Amino acid sequence: MRRDRRTLTGNRPAARQLPIEDRDLSTMKKRFYHQQRVLLIGVLAIAIGAFTVSAGEFDNIPAKGMPTLVVLGTPSCPPCIRMKPILEKIGRQYAERVAVLPIDVGIHKEQMARFKVKAIPVEIFFNADGREVYRHLGFMDERAILDQFKKMGLD
Repeated sequence: MRRDRRTLTGNRPAARQLPIEDRDLSTMKKRFYHQQRVLLIGVLAIAIGAFTVSAGEFDNIPAKGMPTLVVLGTPSCPPCIRMKPILEKIGRQYAERVAVLPIDVGIHKEQMARFKVKAIPVEIFFNADGREVYRHLGFMDERAILDQFKKMGLD
């Protein structure tokens, strides 16, 4: 009879445990993978930059006298990540004619209530008078955004 596999009080096999070195290695692997996930999320947030409008600008939304696109999202939202370069491009191309305002609702949660938003990303189009004319939930490509601006009278 092998005594290392049996308990001293009976014939039941003892609970199999990993050797101390393997237990430590397993714990170390879990910690390492957790740290890598946290690092990756942090790098993504740094890589895509801030997805925000500063707090003082909330009173000026929507921009008066020009069509405005307000995008509510977060830096960790995959559709928001895909839309960021599109929004930057449109913002640069049409800087004098439209206002493109991304808002990070992770930081500014009160804006979700203000715009009555329950899911992200949400694109809200306002006309030059400041009236909401269109709302879209989810990813919106460049063509769809420009088509909506054209419907609102943008050349």
